[in-house]
Amino acid sequence: MNKHSTPISELNAVVEELIRLWSIIAEADLELDLFTASDDPDPAQEKIIEYQIRSTAHPNFGGIETSDEGTIEQRIDHELKECALIITTAVKVYLPTPLHDLFAKHRSGALFEAEFNYLGLTAELRFDHVDEYIVISYFINAVHQLRLDAFTETLLRPNATALMTELLPYIPWFKYAAALADQTDDSALRAQLITDMNLVLAYLSKGGEVNFAKLRSLCDVTGSLQPVFSLIVKNMPELLDN
Repeated sequence: MNKHSTPISELNAVVEELIRLWSIIAEADLELDLFTASDDPDPAQEKIIEYQIRSTAHPNFGGIETSDEGTIEQRIDHELKECALIITTAVKVYLPTPLHDLFAKHRSGALFEAEFNYLGLTAELRFDHVDEYIVISYFINAVHQLRLDAFTETLLRPNATALMTELLPYIPWFKYAAALADQTDDSALRAQLITDMNLVLAYLSKGGEVNFAKLRSLCDVTGSLQPVFSLIVKNMPELLDN
């Protein structure tokens, strides 16, 4: 660990990893419309002065919104007739309920009474080889850097260590689910994976214990989270009623 790290910098690292993994599972993607200073819509020849961006994710695993008001850095290669874009902008991530509640529990109410409706982030998005005025990319492929925005940092800083400690048990399951999600284009399999992950998150949030190392080997055999789903239903069947 970096000797100069602080609790909030360590929390930022955990949050960045969590959101990257979440975006893979939720298949979060971005659609970017580019606007140039002239009537020529070719971003490889003209300066881009504005953009509009739409963000989507699987509706049963949270949500994402990306601001149209970020800063644009454009690097044009006139010879190749393409450009690279770096957009730094605000991102709102609406986490699955158990994780949202965990963040909300650890926010500081000493300075602000505002409700905690989403996780506020600042993202640096990179789009390479841009040669059209419409760009489509998975969020995970575009995001270069990600951190809590200033307001959210202020809310979470007093309890950063406690929050990070409670987040860590979720990370192995996010890593495993993201690996499974990355291996399939089947929408039904992804939907089932998200159903299973929502149950895992609910179970962990209620203090349920799961031996990740043991269950991972069983999940490897099935290629799914079905073994952990079955264990949770056995130990806490009431979760299926929620």
